[in-house]
Amino acid sequence: MNKKKFPLKILVVLGLAVTLAFPGSPPFRPDVYAGPVDALSSATKRNGADVEKITIGTETELAEMFNGFATEAYPQNAIYSLSEDLDMTEYPVFKPMGDDVMKKFSGIFDGAGHSIKNLKIASTGGAGMFYKLDTEGIVENLFLDGVNISGGSDRTGAVAASNNGTIKAVHVEGTVTGKTWTGMIAGYNDTNGKINNCEVFGSLYGSSTIGGISGYNANIIERCFADVTISSSVSGYSGGDNVGGITGENTRMVRDCYSTGSIYAQSKNAGGITGRMQAYGGIDVINCYSTMSVSCDGDYVGGICGRGDSYTNITNCLSLNSLLKGSNYVEYINGKESASSSTTITNSYGLADTVITRKSGTAKNRAKISENELSDFAAFSAKMKWDFNNVWNWNQGAYPTLKNMPVRFVPVIEPVSVTIDAPALINLKKNSVYRLKAVLAPSNATVNALTWKSSNELIASVNETGLVTALKTGSVIISVKTANGLTSSVTIKVTN
Repeated sequence: MNKKKFPLKILVVLGLAVTLAFPGSPPFRPDVYAGPVDALSSATKRNGADVEKITIGTETELAEMFNGFATEAYPQNAIYSLSEDLDMTEYPVFKPMGDDVMKKFSGIFDGAGHSIKNLKIASTGGAGMFYKLDTEGIVENLFLDGVNISGGSDRTGAVAASNNGTIKAVHVEGTVTGKTWTGMIAGYNDTNGKINNCEVFGSLYGSSTIGGISGYNANIIERCFADVTISSSVSGYSGGDNVGGITGENTRMVRDCYSTGSIYAQSKNAGGITGRMQAYGGIDVINCYSTMSVSCDGDYVGGICGRGDSYTNITNCLSLNSLLKGSNYVEYINGKESASSSTTITNSYGLADTVITRKSGTAKNRAKISENELSDFAAFSAKMKWDFNNVWNWNQGAYPTLKNMPVRFVPVIEPVSVTIDAPALINLKKNSVYRLKAVLAPSNATVNALTWKSSNELIASVNETGLVTALKTGSVIISVKTANGLTSSVTIKVTN
């Protein structure tokens, strides 16, 4: 553990991910860390107190942080950063760091694009890496791969059981199991909680109020993506209601999010984005879409919201779901559309191919988005009014994806040598081709761009992949050069 007083300078890591997935499939997961781009603060103190920086570079140091959190060695308000990828496979199950009262996390945990793999956390109460993020708490730029999180009561999430701070640019992949208020990122997103630019992949189980990003949302979730299998059937626990692809219950704002995968709700209120929006006023789902298969044993199933009451709003959203299935009140956008006191729906559309199954009646004749509007950028942009400059990527032949998603750290490893794997002299017949292969040492060099060159393009040409084409009789030197200036060459002799 490296520990020192730290003049506060927080750096956000957000990379640009361009996705070439096809509809219904998860996006390409970026594997290059773009590096810090924005300085949030240059203050020397945080909340009037000296700030300590603690670097976590080994599995043992992370284990010590779990076991010693909220002590002098591991303060609640410190700035923690990962310097290496960690694999916790050989370590036991941890309890969450902190609690809901005296040991809330008010510092910063910056993953710096690094991964914590195979982390196991369990508790008879709420569970997560941190029990609760306080209003000043931040977790960012972190990859949690292969997690297994298990909570025994309400509030369970991989990053935090309860979030009243900020969680951003975090990737979670694995399994999360809880009871009430269960999500892949957070169990409960509190009234000051902000979750943005996060992505999740895996399986999620709970008894009620379950969401791909957060089980319950009392503030803001934006620019997030979930590819999850969600089930509200947990042995020994009743409930099974309020299940959504992004949040189980939304009482504030979900904006610029999308979900794919499947939902099974045992009781009622299941939706591709949110299971329930209650009539508190000022509650919104904006610029979202879902391709999830949503199935519920009870009433209120919707492509966007299972049950949205009056004084709530769904705006500029798309129900692109493959299946919507329930007992009664099953609709393209909001399951409660055909009932009284329902959500206000504006500029939101269904998909003609969606299969809707319900015990009685037929779904409301919601306006559909056409295939042309789904495939033509100008038509889609004009219709849906989404921000393709700053928020969304347009992918021809696929559904839109989000910009600025989590980006992994890749160390800069320059090659120390380059060799063309071929004889020093190669004889070729005119009009024949020959593939040259350059070998870098070390083999894990990440600075691996190559430039190929022919000394005489009239005799033999070489393309960017090392493919040589013999054109006329004569001799020519074919060379390759690395980005850091190393070279290797062979001679090509062309004959008739």
